Amino acid sequence: MKKATTHKNLMFLLLCLFGSFQISWAASTADKSEMRLDSIIQYNNNIGTNVKYLKTEYARDLQQNVTLKMVYSWKTASDGITTFWMYSQKEDMTYDDRNRLETRQNYSWNSNSGTWDSSTRKNEHFFYNKDNGRIDSVFYYRWDGYEWLDNYEKEVYSYSDDGLKSTAVWYKDLGYNNPNWPTAWQPGEKREFVYDENHHLLSLTFFYWGGYYPNGDWAPSDKDEYTYNEHGDVLTYSKYMPTSDGGWIESSGYKLKHEYIYDDKGNIISDMTYRMESDKWNLDTHYTYEYYYSEIPVNVKDVPYSESFDTDAAIKNDYTVWKANTTEVVTWQWESASQDVKCTQTEANDYLFTPALYLPTTHRYLLTFKACCEKADALGKLKVVACNALKPNMSISTLVDTNITNTENQTYTAKLVVPLQTTYYIGFCAYTSDGSAIYLDDVKMEPEKLIDVPVAIDYLIGSPAAGGVNQVTLQFYIPNSNLSGLRINGVDGYVIMRDDMVEPIYKVDKFQIRDEMVTWVDNNAKEGENTYSIYTYNEYGNSDEATITIVTGTDYPGRVNNLKAEEPELGVCRLTWEAPTGGAAGGSFTQEGLTYNIYRYEGVQDELIATGITELTYTDDGMEVADRQVPVQYAVSAVNEAGEGLLASTDVILLGNPYPMPFNESFTNCEFENYLWTTIGIKGASSWAFASTGINPDVNPQDNDGGMMVFTSVQFLPGNMSRLTSPKIDISKGEKPVLSFWMAHSTNTNITAIGDDALVVKVSANNGVYERMDSILVKSDKDGWIEHTLSLDAYKGCENIRLGFVGVAGRTNNIYIDNVSVTDKAESSISATDGGQIRIYSDNGFVIVEGANDEAVTICTVDGKTVYSSKQLNGNRIPLQKGFYLVSVGSRKAAKVTVK
Repeated sequence: MKKATTHKNLMFLLLCLFGSFQISWAASTADKSEMRLDSIIQYNNNIGTNVKYLKTEYARDLQQNVTLKMVYSWKTASDGITTFWMYSQKEDMTYDDRNRLETRQNYSWNSNSGTWDSSTRKNEHFFYNKDNGRIDSVFYYRWDGYEWLDNYEKEVYSYSDDGLKSTAVWYKDLGYNNPNWPTAWQPGEKREFVYDENHHLLSLTFFYWGGYYPNGDWAPSDKDEYTYNEHGDVLTYSKYMPTSDGGWIESSGYKLKHEYIYDDKGNIISDMTYRMESDKWNLDTHYTYEYYYSEIPVNVKDVPYSESFDTDAAIKNDYTVWKANTTEVVTWQWESASQDVKCTQTEANDYLFTPALYLPTTHRYLLTFKACCEKADALGKLKVVACNALKPNMSISTLVDTNITNTENQTYTAKLVVPLQTTYYIGFCAYTSDGSAIYLDDVKMEPEKLIDVPVAIDYLIGSPAAGGVNQVTLQFYIPNSNLSGLRINGVDGYVIMRDDMVEPIYKVDKFQIRDEMVTWVDNNAKEGENTYSIYTYNEYGNSDEATITIVTGTDYPGRVNNLKAEEPELGVCRLTWEAPTGGAAGGSFTQEGLTYNIYRYEGVQDELIATGITELTYTDDGMEVADRQVPVQYAVSAVNEAGEGLLASTDVILLGNPYPMPFNESFTNCEFENYLWTTIGIKGASSWAFASTGINPDVNPQDNDGGMMVFTSVQFLPGNMSRLTSPKIDISKGEKPVLSFWMAHSTNTNITAIGDDALVVKVSANNGVYERMDSILVKSDKDGWIEHTLSLDAYKGCENIRLGFVGVAGRTNNIYIDNVSVTDKAESSISATDGGQIRIYSDNGFVIVEGANDEAVTICTVDGKTVYSSKQLNGNRIPLQKGFYLVSVGSRKAAKVTVK
């Protein structure tokens, strides 16, 4: 007997009605003259609060037709910590010259093979009535692994007088898998549609064909009924089954109702679905949604694209300056004298965006441009991102992130693979020292390689023969994916080149095996350097080259081992190391007769300060530190008869006197009170900066002194990390040293674990490695500033510690910190306890303390001198000279304030 639901299965139908219907409706609500829907993130509240579930991204053609819908699932890696979006489903769509849907193809992602699964591929072809323009039929082509079967399934429609679809009949070709059979369309399912006066679907009745065609007739299978709210969204859904007397009976467990919450665009942001069970509505599912829009580009450029800035037309008409704040300062502008554009800003905030570039997914693209710095002694920084909207936090890839010190134009290149066929913007962010500028010229974007060529070989090793024999052994793996990351079955061959030879030294054709380890021996290597380049190829072209240099005979020395730097006395650095044990290119050499070169780096300048050193130690006493802390980095290389070997570098260390306790830093007016704080990018760009106001979350400096530090998480890719590092601090005289700082928290965040918008606090003792003390999420049960206090007992007695605040990006909230202090808990109350309703602040040369009641209020300078002590202050204004003060109320509250 035929099953009741012949229309695939019920849950699939519900997805079509409640899922795809909702997404299509949401997409149509955007103001298409100005905005377009780029993506939707769906959160599953059935297993937790706002747990990421699905993400849907849309790509459009230049007429804004959706050409690709990509669905991702939120996954957790096998380590139980790492999370990421994984391919799930996708739909490809094409349109005719009247912007009508012409074909639609569905795929499912096979995570085992790393490919879009062909077993689920079904290609829909839409055919329209030439008189009324309605869809007459849809033919379903099926991929059998070798070819498309065009006569597989079809659906034929009829319409009522008002143009609404009234019936849909589904057929299957009985001879689809036998070429010797004639086409024979067997009816399988029929649907009948009934609408209300608002053209909402009221009922959908399913019939199945009983018997073998042409014998038999339609018999009812089941029926769905709907009601709607004022927004036109499905409010209730009920399923009915046929009875033997020709009636209908409600199907148990299939009565649903929805409760929606909408945003100001009319999008559903919350959908709570209830199921009727035992005459009671029970919550079944709860999903929430976030919608991401961008402006529809009005000036779209095709590739290849180029701009030489010979006139100011491009800056006026095509390019956009995205400003990080409301300041009227012009940062990017056309320069008539040099016919290029220049940037004059001292903070990495404003971006210069290209016009929208339409980039199909058929190619990998090559971006080239020229850039230089105005002054050689200025520190210039340049970052380039690819974005799918005119916002830096919508970046899909960081293309360039580099320092610039060259004063003559230098060509920079970057390669880009786009995930969706749509429009993209290239954003340039530059900043430099005061009084200097960064220049940009000759921007080009062009297709470089077809996306289906193999990726470059990523595992390539080589080794010279022992005993100085001129022979090299190479080993590498044949790649298993193309440039887009999809798996391939193999390659057609590979080529090995050596040095500047015009012809290949070795070539293999018809090599179809992927993941194969290849071993090849060059018996004719020359003495000295041998540079090999290897690429694979297939019908679409050559992969990028993988290169390796192997030295036969005597090799250059490798890096020295165990390089250490310490400061035995003020302003003096002593280096120690061990001799290298391997050659720079894997060859052999002897340690006898090695000498060493010593390099010193201050800022962006490097200096060779010593050569011919024969000992495994060197002392540099040529630094002038005076009363400040000076950052410096050293590098050491070994030298033999073959030449200079590889450099080994120390971490950046600070020479000079450490700051004593109590140490306090509140970043007043966006300046450092204690020199020198530094930032370094651990993964990705260095992204700590001053801030006078904050967004995501919205905060002002904790002590209202005009300054705090921010890790701009929302502008960087998830997982990017950057460290803000303090100057040296001496805690040797403290009995109970503690670190205290304030951090801005938010309840408005979806993060759930360390790794998403987190602050990792670390400490380095005596120029050693940074050890983790604690990890703190931005997410909290309350909004605003919260003080955190950590014990430094593990470093008690240390004369040199440095604090490291590592921001970890999750692209949800920025991380703000303020009022960092290191104090001795045994002798001061600066380490905050529960302050109740006490409020401490400054105002126009006065300090105000509210809520102290009869407790003693003590005000000290940062060096410990008491300038005020009294009880029962209760809101009185205490006049003080300009400066920084430590205010304590009994044992309940302590704060640092700035009097201006």
